[in-house]
Amino acid sequence: NRPPEAKAKLLFIGYDGALVSAVGIKSQEAGSAIAALAQQGGMWLGRTGGATVGDQVTCTAPGWTSMFTGVWADQHKVYNNGDTLSPEVRTIMYQQHEAGKKASFSYSWEPHGTASYTLEREIFSDVFRYNQDDAGTLDSMLKAINNGEDAVFGTLEHTDHAGHTTSYSIHNKKYMKAVEAAEADANVLIAAAKSRMAEYGEDWMIIITTDHGGYQLNHYGPTYMESTTFFACNKKIF
Repeated sequence: NRPPEAKAKLLFIGYDGALVSAVGIKSQEAGSAIAALAQQGGMWLGRTGGATVGDQVTCTAPGWTSMFTGVWADQHKVYNNGDTLSPEVRTIMYQQHEAGKKASFSYSWEPHGTASYTLEREIFSDVFRYNQDDAGTLDSMLKAINNGEDAVFGTLEHTDHAGHTTSYSIHNKKYMKAVEAAEADANVLIAAAKSRMAEYGEDWMIIITTDHGGYQLNHYGPTYMESTTFFACNKKIF
């Protein structure tokens, strides 16, 4: 529905290990980035773990790889953390860059670059941008937006770190604070995209999603808490 002259852009923000129940609660509070997107477009529930429950463990590498490629592990071959993407399958970041678009993926979970997307990183090293922490990822994504890149991807680890160290639970104040931290970072990124909309007339699709949930101190299994995901977008795509 954008005017012909508007240049399409994409901002993809991942909350690693975000419980759907937790983001649902936080989205009811003022200033929620997820709620703002949902009001414009919508929010939908999804699942991770393979086409059939149990086909794929509910952990970071298979979850994000399925999202970035649009296929399950039986095709992309990233069944677990440490596996490498099949050379026959390409991520959306790679496809965008190969098509002449400027795309980037900022992250602080190191195996993204040293395992999952090693082969792609060897070809397009400037697409994959490793950072020491979430603050670095936020800064890297902001620079990508402000530099006029076409597709800006990034994953924030606030919620996954809190879950592994203190438990994935809506009753855990530290975990809920981590959701707030992710929302605060997302708001900064969304504000930067909106600034470019106003200044340059760009048309940004903005997505917030997660790769998996969690139970107690971990994730890998097929429980609803681990396998249920969400997808919020400022566009009405379904």
